[in-house]
Amino acid sequence: ICTNKPERLARLLLEALGELERFQALVGADTLPVRKPDPEPFRAAARGAGGTPERAVMIGDTITDRRTAAAAGAPCVLMDLGTSADDLASLGAEAVIADYAELPEAMAALARRLPPARGTALAPARRRGYQARGRAVSSVGRAQCSHRWGHWFAPSTAHQKSSLATSS
Repeated sequence: ICTNKPERLARLLLEALGELERFQALVGADTLPVRKPDPEPFRAAARGAGGTPERAVMIGDTITDRRTAAAAGAPCVLMDLGTSADDLASLGAEAVIADYAELPEAMAALARRLPPARGTALAPARRRGYQARGRAVSSVGRAQCSHRWGHWFAPSTAHQKSSLATSS
């Protein structure tokens, strides 16, 4: 998670919702000396989740999220839930979706366009519908949504946590 909320507050919110264990990385506004739209918090979240910034996708709901993705050279999916003052469709994101049910398809399309994971001719997401643990587009084919927190994540299991870089 990459958020402009203070890290402690974001951690408390996720703990209260019982969702903290689903994420391997949490970078808040005060985690680093810079905050979004600087690309470093996004990159740090991707690395903290065990992925690489080059294969990460920003999922957000504001112009700040789009600017962060652009600064990082990363693709961006924007959630247009009708609550943003920004005209999200005009921001040039790779996808703008209005419902969480659209996210798996948007992520699958983006996964096909991302560079292959190092050491493979064909990235695992393309072969099995999910990436190896720690990748930013994990479990694309089995996406779920947390409507309580408002972000997409893959289901966690005893041996695998979600590691999608999201924002709030």
